[in-house]
Amino acid sequence: MLEEIRLYVMERQFNLTIKGCSWPDYKPCPVIIILLNQLKRAQRYRQVLPTGLNQFETRNLAESYVVDIDKKTCSCRVWQLNGYGCVHSVATISYLNSDVGNYVDPMYYGAIYKNTYKYPMCGMNGSNMWSSTKFIAPLPPLKRKMQGRPKVNRRKDASERGARHTVSKVGKKVKKRKRADGNDGEGSSGKKAMDVTDEQGTRGNKGSNGNDGEGSSGKKAIDVTDEQGTMGNKGNNGDDGKGRTIMDVHGIGVHS
Repeated sequence: MLEEIRLYVMERQFNLTIKGCSWPDYKPCPVIIILLNQLKRAQRYRQVLPTGLNQFETRNLAESYVVDIDKKTCSCRVWQLNGYGCVHSVATISYLNSDVGNYVDPMYYGAIYKNTYKYPMCGMNGSNMWSSTKFIAPLPPLKRKMQGRPKVNRRKDASERGARHTVSKVGKKVKKRKRADGNDGEGSSGKKAMDVTDEQGTRGNKGSNGNDGEGSSGKKAIDVTDEQGTMGNKGNNGDDGKGRTIMDVHGIGVHS
């Protein structure tokens, strides 16, 4: 990047030197002449009144400013700042039928411009022409990890920083979310507590399908006795399964 900057500055300095070769030495630069012509057009509505030796008062309706030609000053202080004059000074100089360019500061003359760019920027051989040395080639600095979490967003300029934009949610209706099966869930998994007893006296878990007495596999609790005295498990098909041991009416155990 430094090499590109050097080439740009070298070319620009040469172009500016060629640009000022045709300018007169003791006359203002073309840019200053353009600005003075604009002031000449704006001073036509000004009234100039002499108040002393080379001192004048320039008026425009309620506005009034004092101009001193010898000291090259104006009460508006623009002439002292820019060096080539203001609308009040140009009106006063035009009132005296003098050349406005003679009252411009010498720093705007062509001779000063040429003196600024008279020293050219010399060329430079490429790296292939450089003489080798015995020194160790410079290495880039070691990469070190900074503390904390690295920033992703760019740093905004002071002109870009402002109040945080927020959107109000006042009056917005919030809908209650439902599970995939369409029933309102209770808890994170939608299951009821264990040890639930239904109207038939069976104990079991509230399954994910929402039916009493059937767990995730559709089975009731073990050791459940139905109205016929059979003791067994609730089958997967929803019918009462036969127990391993059936008690008949005489109290004799018969294996099923």
